[in-house]
Formats: sequence, C-alpha cells, structure tokens
Amino acid sequence: MAKIIRARAFANNEVAFLAWEVDQQPLPQCLGFHIVREHLNEQGAVIEERPLASYVAFKGQHNPSGLAQNTTVWPVQKMTWRDLTLRRRRSGAGLRPDGQTVRYRVRAVGRWQAGLERVVTVPESHRNRATGALVAHTYTGTPIALGYLTPAAFSNTVRATSQRPPFVSAFTNGVLSTQFLVRVLNDDGVVKDGELLDHMKTPGDWLREYLAGDVLVLIRKFFAQKKGRFFAALYELEDDELLALLQDHAERLSLILADAGSGPADEEAGDGQGPTVYDTRNGPARAALRARASQAGTAFILQDRLFNGSGHIGHNKFVVFVDAAGKPQAVLTGSTNWTFSGVAGQSNNCIVINDAAVAGQYLDYWKRLHSDVQPTPVPLSAAVKGGGQGDGLKQANRQATAVSISTAAGAATVEAWFSPNMPGKNQPPARSKLVPPPPPAPPPP
Repeated sequence: MAKIIRARAFANNEVAFLAWEVDQQPLPQCLGFHIVREHLNEQGAVIEERPLASYVAFKGQHNPSGLAQNTTVWPVQKMTWRDLTLRRRRSGAGLRPDGQTVRYRVRAVGRWQAGLERVVTVPESHRNRATGALVAHTYTGTPIALGYLTPAAFSNTVRATSQRPPFVSAFTNGVLSTQFLVRVLNDDGVVKDGELLDHMKTPGDWLREYLAGDVLVLIRKFFAQKKGRFFAALYELEDDELLALLQDHAERLSLILADAGSGPADEEAGDGQGPTVYDTRNGPARAALRARASQAGTAFILQDRLFNGSGHIGHNKFVVFVDAAGKPQAVLTGSTNWTFSGVAGQSNNCIVINDAAVAGQYLDYWKRLHSDVQPTPVPLSAAVKGGGQGDGLKQANRQATAVSISTAAGAATVEAWFSPNMPGKNQPPARSKLVPPPPPAPPPP
C-alpha cells in the first residue's frame, strides 16, 4: 500500500502552509488528498478536528455560489496547501483565539471501491447574520464517493501565535476575504451603495474588526503601555479610531506626519484645470491634532513633513516607545498605513519588536527625520518650494546597524536599514551616475 512518507507544517499567527511527499509518483488512482486540522490541548490530545476548506470541484460539478466545501468532498489536488481558516472561522465573522496548537492529518484518496475505507462526507454550512439561520453549502453535479489510498500521515505540531519574543506579529484579512465579503454583505438580500466602506470606516464594527485581524488589537496594546512617551513617524493618517488613539495619548506623543493625497482645489469645477491642493487625505487629521495640541497643558509635538508636489514622500509608519527613564524599549512598524483601507481593506502586516537595541536604532532614525526640517507651505495645502529629503539624512541612513537579540531559538542578529539612503535629489539616479548600494552593517558589538 502506498504511503505519505513526510508531512510538514509551518504557521504564523493567521495561516499555515503544508507540504507532503508520497513514496510513489504518480500515485495510482489518486484524486487528491484529504486534509484534517487537529486542534490539540496542552497535553497533546485532540480536542477538535476540522477538514480543510476547499473550493475546486471535480469535472462535471460546479460551485456557482462560491461556497466552501471541504476535503471530504473536494480533496486537494496538489502536494502543498495553505490553511487560510486556521484562525478565521469560515462559519462566521470570527477569529479563533491566538495561540492555537494544531497538527495536520493527510491521506490520499481516490474513487471509492470495494476494499477501500470510505471517506465520510462532512457537511459545510454558515450562519446567516441577518436571520441567524444555518445555511447549508451546496453545489451542482453528481457527488463522487471517495476512499482512502494511504494510511494517515501526521505533520509536526505548530502553534498559531503572534507571540515569538521579542517579536509580536499580526496580519490583516483584507483582500483575502473576497468570497466571504460577498456572502456576508448579501445576508440581508441587498448590498447598499457604500456599505462596505461604512463597515471599514466605523470603529468597533464587526466586519472591520474581522478584516483587521489582530492588527488593531496589536496597535491598541502598544499604546496601552503606561508612562513613557511615543515617537511616531507616519505617512498616511486617515482612520478615525487610530486618530482618536493619537489624540488620547497626545500629552506623551511626538509625531512627524507626512503629506498624503492631492486634487483640484475646486472639485465641482470638473475641468481639472484649476490649482492643485495637497495633503487632502491627512489634512483633516492634522487639523484635529493641532486642535488637540492647543489645549492647555498638552505636551504634544507635531512636526509637519510636507513634500506637497515635490515628488518626494515620507513613507514612514513606525512608533517607538520610550520609557519614563527616557530609554527606548519597543518599536511598532510594518506595512500597515494608518487608514481605514490599510487596516481593513488591504493585505498588510504589523510587527512589534520588544528589544531596546532595535528600538534605539529606530529612535535615532526618528531624530534624523526630525532634524531634516522641510519648508512649511502657506497654506499647508499649497505646493512646497525647495522641499526634498536632504543628502545629510540620506548619507546617515547609508550606514546599516546590526544588533544582537535573544529569541526562543537562541541568539540572532538584526540588521536595521533605513531610507532614503541614496544621495541626490532625483530617485533613482541617472544610469551614468549610479551610486553603489549602502555598505553592509558591521557585526554587533
């Protein structure tokens, strides 16, 4: 009897990647692989199991509604797979708790015939948010009875956790949730104009929280650190909840805020010939923060970093936490822009590094940005004359830094690279004036 000789799983805090190998290639009569996720308790016992979701039907079958079946119905027809619902519940808009411990059971299957152990079909359904009723998942075409061709093979055990000290990582669900979004928005029978945007923009909204994954949770926890001060540099700031978070901590916030967005001064004119205004996306948040800073007793610091129309962007998105003694302790960074689309409409990540040395490198970078003062246009929405990131900043950023950190797996080295780090006003330089890349970082002390 054929067998699966190896199965391996790798997980972050959202999804798992699986790969397996068989002792015969091709495997006779094989139609695919039945994969089951087994949830384990602290003692290693199975407390729950679930076949993985699948969407690809056999020839002659169709899935017009795009609803999930699972690998008891449509086995995986390849040797690798991603478990996209490791944390996300496919029966509704919810996440399983962080820290789930799982392993995977994999068996090859073919058409059932006498002598084979039959695969028991597991039905799939979801709960309609509007009515509360369970909706069975169906498809068209004749079902195919499946039987096992190999014994079960088990992957290694993995833990779906955001906590891998000194790193804490989170990911949005964003664009990966397209089919889910279509279904939940149609639960009440109609999709209203702007309905999805309303969900994404509204703090505390159930769909926004689902799409944001653990990213908003991680940002909230970062700002929950007591005493101390936050040094932030942001590119875009267009999310009501995150703006409110900065306002709530204004007395211990130093913020460098770049410009984002531009458009015609008179949008109703519609001819596109009028003057251009800048910072259209960040402008409202900037004004709200300045109003907060005007309140008596605030120690809030806001430095405008406006490149309006100059061709430069301040593409920073990080926050450094410095304790009450003035020592950097942690940094929050990642790809997530502080906009409603960044946290709930795109595929982004957010990471906290709880390491004083790494945080110190980011704080030094923040200070370099702070010293690279840009002209202030009047009004703030006007084009900037003479703006641009200085060569002094770029030259300082050319020297990478390496620091040693401690992890659960042992000592490691982190190299911190900051940008911009190429001299010259135009990026990239002309081909005839190519500048060598920054030199490698010296080893940590």
